[in-house]
Amino acid sequence: MTEALTDRKNRKRRMRRILLIGLLSGLLCAGTGCAQKQAADDDVRDIVPENGIGADGMPAGEPGRDDEAVSTLGAADANEKEQETAQVGRLTLTLPAGYQQSTTSGLYLNQNYPDDQSNVYIYTTEKTTDFEQVMAGGQEQFIGYLADAYEQQYEERPEITMTRYEAASIGENPAYVVEISYDLKGVHYEQLEYIVDADKTYYIAFSQVGARSWMEAFYASAGTMFFSEAE
Repeated sequence: MTEALTDRKNRKRRMRRILLIGLLSGLLCAGTGCAQKQAADDDVRDIVPENGIGADGMPAGEPGRDDEAVSTLGAADANEKEQETAQVGRLTLTLPAGYQQSTTSGLYLNQNYPDDQSNVYIYTTEKTTDFEQVMAGGQEQFIGYLADAYEQQYEERPEITMTRYEAASIGENPAYVVEISYDLKGVHYEQLEYIVDADKTYYIAFSQVGARSWMEAFYASAGTMFFSEAE
């Protein structure tokens, strides 16, 4: 009985790790308005905006701060920039125009950072042996784990809207695609994540922070993903 209970607890831990790590890490940011906190789960590292304050000292969405205008201007500027390529392990993708590698490995920021903290984050963990079994738990399980993690760490339980949770494939590699939106610490997030079972487990998280207009560019970037052949 004890062994069975331990096995269930270990499986639940693996499930939470696989389901959450990419989306939580997708909130990574650095510099003004960000603070690193101890993760609620040792398997999850989470750095999020403390209160949505940008470099100008004004919270996103507050009167006097035209986030939409900044976002529109940024998108126009980005279209004139050459798109860079991200490569992590065997994964390669073309980043949205205006995004480039930050000082944090796997984290790509746009040209308007820190005013716009939207980002692309790519992270890998060891390959799991029960990928399909874990992901088959469904979106209600995913939402529950994510809300629990935020409540435990930030004493705030966001209302999470999930618009997509489906099996897919990237090349010959099985994957799941997740799209969610929620508000946390006064900031609105929209996230697109791909969890891919390849030589490792890959998490590719596209996070739109505040009143921005990156989702179309994120979808296009995700469409360029491919995995090289194993050596």
